[in-house]
Amino acid sequence: MTPDLQQLVMDRLIELGTPGRPLSYRGAAARGRGFISHGTIGRIARGEHAGVLEEDTVIGLSLALGVPRALVEEAAGIQRERPLEPFVLPSRANRLTRRERAAVLGVVDAILAAADRTGACREVRPEYAAPSPAEENRAYGLVAYAPDGSGAISHDDAEAIRRYEEARAPSPDHVTGRTRRSSEPPP
Repeated sequence: MTPDLQQLVMDRLIELGTPGRPLSYRGAAARGRGFISHGTIGRIARGEHAGVLEEDTVIGLSLALGVPRALVEEAAGIQRERPLEPFVLPSRANRLTRRERAAVLGVVDAILAAADRTGACREVRPEYAAPSPAEENRAYGLVAYAPDGSGAISHDDAEAIRRYEEARAPSPDHVTGRTRRSSEPPP
């Protein structure tokens, strides 16, 4: 792993955490929406991750760290050789039968598998790009993806995520314009 990627991960974990306590690997993985595990984030942060980053790992790091995918790719030393616009078949391809369409998809899969084996980079669907801050405020939920599928999350990670959500979300009082007395419980 490149020192730049390791430094990016460490810097962002510190920035996303609380003063004196960086965001945990599990907390970052929860932000990665299932594309990356806490173990992979930890190996990258410690400089122990070896090999080429898979597409899901790049997506997961982008989401977990809240940075554009291009920044992760740059830090990892990934060079783009392919165009960034989506590939769309011409309308005449609509005349293909199901079997012919499957054959076309088979060729596409073979090309992409070969690119993965050689370490060639490929573009990712735009819906997996890092969310905007507004989208993250709206959609970010307390979700953890454990390898066993249990969704288990530590108390400390849950607390860090809760504090993050509270800091980013407008308060109900702000929305309603109502002033709450300190003795009144929150809604």
